[in-house]
Amino acid sequence: MPQQKPGFTLIELLVSVFIFSILISLAIPAWQHLQTKNQTQAVVNKLVTAINFARQQALMKHEVIKVCGSSDKQHCNGRWSSGVIVINHNNKVIYAVSQFPKHSQLSWRGFPARRYLQFFPVAMNQGHNGTFLYCPPQAKSGKAIVLNKNGRIKIEPRYCR
Repeated sequence: MPQQKPGFTLIELLVSVFIFSILISLAIPAWQHLQTKNQTQAVVNKLVTAINFARQQALMKHEVIKVCGSSDKQHCNGRWSSGVIVINHNNKVIYAVSQFPKHSQLSWRGFPARRYLQFFPVAMNQGHNGTFLYCPPQAKSGKAIVLNKNGRIKIEPRYCR
């Protein structure tokens, strides 16, 4: 009787490749969702850090500090999706948040309707209560960063249009 050589048959190899391809097709959407979720959390953390830094600097240095959207990292222009800067009373940039992911949206809606947040040395942001809404690219859900007039922050899930 002839001895069999060790190895795989063509059928075994095709079944293995088929099972592997099914597992990969199931894992890719889950991986993309996880990546979007982590990217969203990173952007929210950057924005919260900038807000907390501005609040802290206003208290420590006893001066007015502003947080605003900026596309050039030098001047306030209200373009929150392009980046965020923190400036002191001399309009000198003291903190900047790098550009957000391409095609993501960051907007600010608050009262009063200004294009910036302003923190004073008395631990209040002078009535700038409102909400930042961050929507990652091609995602149905994002995060809302709710800011009360004392500068306290609450993060909530939010639907993106």
